[in-house]
Amino acid sequence: MWVVGAPDRRIVSYASVRGPGQVRLFANVWLFPEYTRCGFGRYLLWCAEERAESWAAEATLGVHVTMGVSWISERNRRAQRLLERVGYEKIYSFAHMELELHGWQALPHIH
Repeated sequence: MWVVGAPDRRIVSYASVRGPGQVRLFANVWLFPEYTRCGFGRYLLWCAEERAESWAAEATLGVHVTMGVSWISERNRRAQRLLERVGYEKIYSFAHMELELHGWQALPHIH
């Protein structure tokens, strides 16, 4: 894990990569919106990629190792463009659905 702190000691960005010893690695890069365009996101993504490369080098010969970056909001076009510029491609997305309840309501029984 890598952490970027502000002069006031607040954490403003971090990144992690997980999956050593596996063929599917995942990276997460997070930062406060006011710190976009400072280079933190790209730098932390590079750190995660470097770590993933070192793990991939230890993989069994002939095994295809991939790294994905997960949890990018559909509304976060800036992050999506960054990933596209450095060679990532969108494979899938999912939607979060929510139901607002007004008081207690019994849920229908599903068979």
